[in-house]
Amino acid sequence: MMTLTGSALYIPLCLLAGAAYATLLYYSNKRHLFSAPIRWTAAIARFVVVTVLSFLLLAPMVKTEKLNEEKPVLVLAMDNSESMVNSPDSAKLKSAIPQAVVLLAEKLNDTYTIQLVSFGHDVTNGLSTNFDEDITDYSRLFGEMNNRLVNNRQSTVVVFSDGLVNRGSDPLFATIHAPYRIFTVACGDSTPRDDVFIKSVKTNKVGFTKSELPIEVVVNAEGLAGKRCQLKVTLEGEPTQTTALTITNNHFSLSSLLRITPDKAGLKKITAELTPIDHEYSPANNKMVTYVEVMESRRKILLLGAAPHPDLGAIRQIIETEYQFEVDLQLASNTLPTPSDYNLVVFHQLPSARFPLTSFFNQLDKEGIPSFFIIGTLTSLEAYNNLLPPVTIMGSSGSVNANAQLNPLFSLFQTDPQTDGMLRNLPPLVVPFGEYRTSQAAEVLMNQTINGIATNRPLVVLGNRETARCGVMAGEGIWLQYLTLKMLESNASMYETMILKTLNYLSIRKPKERFSVETEKTIQQYDQALFEATLLNESFETVTNAEVTMDLTDEGQKNYPFKFTKQKSSYMLNAGRLAPGKYQYTATALTEKERHTATGQLVVLPTNLEQQNQTADNNLLRRLATERGGSMLPLSETNLLAQLLSDGNQAKPVVYTQETISDLITLPLVFFLILILAAGEWILRRWGGSY
Repeated sequence: MMTLTGSALYIPLCLLAGAAYATLLYYSNKRHLFSAPIRWTAAIARFVVVTVLSFLLLAPMVKTEKLNEEKPVLVLAMDNSESMVNSPDSAKLKSAIPQAVVLLAEKLNDTYTIQLVSFGHDVTNGLSTNFDEDITDYSRLFGEMNNRLVNNRQSTVVVFSDGLVNRGSDPLFATIHAPYRIFTVACGDSTPRDDVFIKSVKTNKVGFTKSELPIEVVVNAEGLAGKRCQLKVTLEGEPTQTTALTITNNHFSLSSLLRITPDKAGLKKITAELTPIDHEYSPANNKMVTYVEVMESRRKILLLGAAPHPDLGAIRQIIETEYQFEVDLQLASNTLPTPSDYNLVVFHQLPSARFPLTSFFNQLDKEGIPSFFIIGTLTSLEAYNNLLPPVTIMGSSGSVNANAQLNPLFSLFQTDPQTDGMLRNLPPLVVPFGEYRTSQAAEVLMNQTINGIATNRPLVVLGNRETARCGVMAGEGIWLQYLTLKMLESNASMYETMILKTLNYLSIRKPKERFSVETEKTIQQYDQALFEATLLNESFETVTNAEVTMDLTDEGQKNYPFKFTKQKSSYMLNAGRLAPGKYQYTATALTEKERHTATGQLVVLPTNLEQQNQTADNNLLRRLATERGGSMLPLSETNLLAQLLSDGNQAKPVVYTQETISDLITLPLVFFLILILAAGEWILRRWGGSY
């Protein structure tokens, strides 16, 4: 099929140009005395060449169609978690399951395009036959499949698994919009096993000396009705609580709330352990360990307001969700508390014309207490700017409504990318309209979006003021945003986390040491160990002119060396997934003139999720397959599965049309046509005695 970019009315002109050129050359010019056959043949050749060249000026396009046939995709996904081989026949299963997958792939290779993947904590290409993954996350598997097979509705996913899921969303929910069929192969033993185990140990991340620390231990048991055992809880190896348990039925579950009182600060190990019961299936899941950071006292926050405002109540409610914070709400008056009693002071609409708080700010600077300013309609911007905060607002003329947009370059602490979408849909804050000037050492956490247009005006800024950290939120209206989330019952915790991370960063006073390393005190075995290092120069300004390394030492005194990478104003290190245990780290920052060190400890908690439930969940595998257009078969019937999948109705190839549009002038045939005709005409003219 051919199309033109110009009008088809020009085609007759092309023919006319070719005819005119041939006529003038061979019939109007009497100097060339050719015989009639030569004259007619040469004239026709010249006519065709000129006509084709003229036609090509119209930029004709040629469209071609080609039918392609593509085999459907078959993904064979094998569960590589520990629970797959938690049985007396573990050695046999380790070889039988991968062999069944490979055999199925070989039988269907001519019908499907085969993809082999393994899953557990992550999804990897190929078969990983170690069966050493410490969690099973179906949502990651099907999230990856949804991306791979989004445009291929003839595709099929076959899952080889025991049906035990201990992380991520429900597989039925994760596949609700799946464009592919799902078959499942049951690999585990669904026979209930007599066993007692600790399902979870929950406590606060932070505790305090001389204060009770609640610990919730959940104990489950199957098939052991009438049996007895003891639950022991120890703190750093010292017994604290012992509780006698009687298993009252064959599907037993009990939540025990215990309390301990730490007497020393530090990272403390808490162990919950059940005494073994005769003939139980696996004593390995009778023990669980967790850690708690014990501090001397809570961090106190003073929330100081210029006048009663719903923001104050919302902020206090958010702060009180964090156990390590203690909040004191007061209104500005002539009598104010001593700043040194607090770790952070939050100023709401202060300083104001009525309450400039000059002496209070002088005390704040003298003690080096961090501060956080929330600017409102009562804030005196002149008095505020004189305090030299990390962002000043000049020439303000009224206020505007502004939504928040996360700054992707912010690096002082980690932010969840999903928070950005949540913030954009919240009611706007009321912010001053003026010229914003951010200090060079400050970092912008959020920018303003006004009437849907993103601006470079900062909304939340973190930096320094005088001798301490300082943050600024250039708007009021937190209460309406928080209330909106509470009414919608969605993402409120995400909003709270963002506020608490900001307050947590600000409430930590500037370290006397110029080099510091921050990390989570405790992480799970399946989490990445992340470290952030900060180096300050003699003026206590962040710099990145050093080489920062770290030695991580485990409980066996084995050393692991690492090197940090430079960021905008700090250094970052991802040490990956570490084996369970307690680690000591020593970080070193080396410049041309100085050497700085920082030490600390990190605990990686063991993950016992794969050891808890020993009974395969074939019911989940059956529902997952039947609701997604497939069926469940046992491992011994993979031959039958091959027959089902090779059926013509199950394995229809994908046929699609591929259209190609190209310029006619690019076709080799056109070039050779013009070349042959032009060369032939020239030969005839030479043969006739002309040039």
